[in-house]
Amino acid sequence: MPSVADDLVYAADPVTWAKEVLAYHPDPWQADLLRSRSRKIIMNCSRQSGKSTTCAALALHESIYRSPSFCLICAPTQDQSAELMLKFDEFRSAVELPSDYLSRDTKLAVRFANKNRVVCRPGSEKSARSFSAVTLLLEDEASRVLDDLYNAVRPMLAVSDGRH
Repeated sequence: MPSVADDLVYAADPVTWAKEVLAYHPDPWQADLLRSRSRKIIMNCSRQSGKSTTCAALALHESIYRSPSFCLICAPTQDQSAELMLKFDEFRSAVELPSDYLSRDTKLAVRFANKNRVVCRPGSEKSARSFSAVTLLLEDEASRVLDDLYNAVRPMLAVSDGRH
């Protein structure tokens, strides 16, 4: 477990946390993304450049250090959203969390004892519609997400002033 001083540094700087805790060394653009507090970010990057990996690290950092936090992962297909969730789980396994920190865990959703959640859903407006107060919306392969899904998830960010 990190010391209280380390924990304060990690809470304030997700890049230091990613390097020291996750052993993930982001490129400069990835570090900018992790540190950004912008409400809307669009990444136009090549395939296999690390977008999903960086977003998985961001989601885990938010789940641990921001409360309340609710991260919703959407993608055109269930396989794509589950793939981002798998990257999240790989990072989560690298973090030493107290044994009572997770209250529920499935392949498609995690609920932490602090009530924070990470949920992944396929690219269907109907499957994503039931959520509210999303603080971080990760829309993987966004150029392939149908307009109906985009229009269904945008209002989920209003109450929480969430990031997309």
